[in-house]
Amino acid sequence: MNTIHNPKTIHPPVGDIYSHGAEVPPNSRLLWVAGEVGITPAGDVVKGFEAQTRTAWDNIAEVLKSAGMSYGDIVKMDSYLVGLEYYEQYVDLLREILGDAKPASKAIIVPSLVLPGLLLEVEVTAARE
Repeated sequence: MNTIHNPKTIHPPVGDIYSHGAEVPPNSRLLWVAGEVGITPAGDVVKGFEAQTRTAWDNIAEVLKSAGMSYGDIVKMDSYLVGLEYYEQYVDLLREILGDAKPASKAIIVPSLVLPGLLLEVEVTAARE
């Protein structure tokens, strides 16, 4: 089981949606999930930030599932948002989507992503014994 680290000697995680550190046990399998976005299996970019977020995380869930993993196995997530105005909504969605899973994390505001209309991209690293 992965162990999270939130030392009391530093500030608590902002928004309480992540952990400062995540430790992977020896001999764990590691899975790096490429940047996932709000694109359907048919290749369509879904409209709206919430729909794109849910689709990106559904895509992540499918990749994790293919490796016998789940959101609880994520040890690191990197989120790229096209605009600071989406951050609070993203935090609320992460609370709902990830539940008690709180991997180490960073969120970066970017001017654009590769495909027109994309509003976020998320990549994760997961580990399981």
